[in-house]
Amino acid sequence: LKSERASCRTCWARNICSSCIGANQIENGHLGGMTMNCLVIRAVGETLMTELARLQQSPARWKRFVENYRIFRLSNLEVRENC
Repeated sequence: LKSERASCRTCWARNICSSCIGANQIENGHLGGMTMNCLVIRAVGETLMTELARLQQSPARWKRFVENYRIFRLSNLEVRENC
């Protein structure tokens, strides 16, 4: 379990991580350490947080983002319901 691994337990990205610990075994030859997926998840999370913070500095841009996000979420719900 990720909760039993020190590197996962202390990782700031653990709540957005969907990585499989088995990837550590495949990539590193053991269950310890980080994988390329760890680095990608952290980079994407950091970029996303930075961009969201930048957007919030402009009320007009933030409002446009929120409106577009709502449209995106609603359109994806409709697609899932029709599948």
